Amino acid sequence: MTAARSLYGSISVTRQLLFAGLLDALTLMTHPVVAGSGRVGA
Repeated sequence: MTAARSLYGSISVTRQLLFAGLLDALTLMTHPVVAGSGRVGA
């Protein structure tokens, strides 16, 4: 039986688990970031 787990942390923790053979799949999720004043053509 395979269970899906979520890991929130740094890339170093993910790398350690991956190299130890404890991860079999990775899903990269990105979140949009808005920077600046938000005005178009300013």
